[in-house]
Parts: sequence; C-alpha cells; structure tokens
Amino acid sequence: MKRTRLRYIVITLEIVLLAVTLATFIQGVHAYSLDLKIMDWDLTDAISNAYVTMTNTTDNVQVSDGSGWANYTGINGTVSIKVQYYGFWVNGTFNITVSSDTIVYVQCKLYDVTVKIVETQHSAYLVGANVTVFNSTSDEANKITSGITNSNGIVQLNNLPNNTLTFTQYGGPSYTIVIGNATQLVSSEDQTFTNTANRNSLSTSSNYLIIAFFGITVALERNLKNRFTRNKSEKKK
Repeated sequence: MKRTRLRYIVITLEIVLLAVTLATFIQGVHAYSLDLKIMDWDLTDAISNAYVTMTNTTDNVQVSDGSGWANYTGINGTVSIKVQYYGFWVNGTFNITVSSDTIVYVQCKLYDVTVKIVETQHSAYLVGANVTVFNSTSDEANKITSGITNSNGIVQLNNLPNNTLTFTQYGGPSYTIVIGNATQLVSSEDQTFTNTANRNSLSTSSNYLIIAFFGITVALERNLKNRFTRNKSEKKK
C-alpha cells in the first residue's frame, strides 16, 4: 500500500514537472519583441537617456538610445511600463498585453516651456542671458538643459520634466556670474513664465536703448519712445 502511494506521488510530480516544462517551452516559442519609443508630451521629440522599466515578473531597466528606443525580446503576456527622466517619473505606470511583436510610443510628461528674463529695477528684459535648468541644486551634475535669451529676453526650453525645477540665470563673458535664481513648477505644455534677475543688481541709464552689463545686453522694455523723445528735447536745450 505504501509503495503504491509513493509511486502515485512520484508519478504526479513527474506529470506536474512535465506540464511546467511544456508550458515554459510553449511560452518560449511564443515570445515576442516589445519596442518602446520614449516621446515628449506632444509626441514630437524622441527622448534619449530616459530610464525605462519594463516589469514582466521582474524589473528590466533599459536606457533609451539616441533615437528614444528601449527594445525588449522574449516577451509574452501582460507587462507594466514606467519611465524616469532626470530622477523624475514622467508617466504613470501602465500595462500592456504582448501577444505579438509590439511597438509602443510612450507619451511622457516632458513639456516645452518659454521663459522671459527681466531685471529687478526697471523690469527691462535681458538679451543674451544664459538660463540653465537643473533638477535640484545648481550643480553641473544636475543640469537638464540651457538656452540663451533672444532679442526679446525670451528663451524656449524643451522637454522639461513635470516637477519643480531650478532655473538659474548667468551673465558674464563665460556665463559664470549668477544674476538670478528661482524654482518653478513645470506642469503643462507651452507654459510661459517670467523670472527676475535679482542678483548683482543692474543699473540702467535713461540715455540709452541698449545697455551692456557683465556681457549681457539689456534692452529697456518700457516707455522707450518717450525716453528718447525726452532726451532729444533736453539735448536741444
């Protein structure tokens, strides 16, 4: 009786082991590729150097390449996906079921932002100022991107993660002088805001339209026509 029961247990275990082996083999035969292209919010720019976590029983992390791709093979069934960029999670975790070779364009909360830089005394806008965005303190290791203000004191900074970021303004011949610093919540596409250059205060003169300061060109924004008219009248006197 004991031998019969023992033999029954052994046969049962062999059947279970065979079934597991067969299921694993079948799953291996029906495994597919999963190609994820990491994109910004308006699906215009491919994002490189994003950390992509694909979870299929275990986490599988890849860094998106220069074209924004993170490629996986041997996938079958439901997996979860999430993306991290400069330390911030930029999309909610979502699930997809892979039952064939699959390509997914992953929309991330990476927004294009327009920033205007003005000086604190006269609200004159600053031309040629460097604006650098950091994910934390203003250290080179934390830098996300940077740009130079145009003739209207405006710079567009693209693909910023949805979070509170540090915007530091620099002047000087090599942009080494900090002239302003602020934190700003980046929360939507085409967001616009104004930051003030509130360090190393600028001094302005009503005699000139263009003023040079630490290598920055400062264009006075307000009442320019009236100032020039007044200056001309005073000179005639």
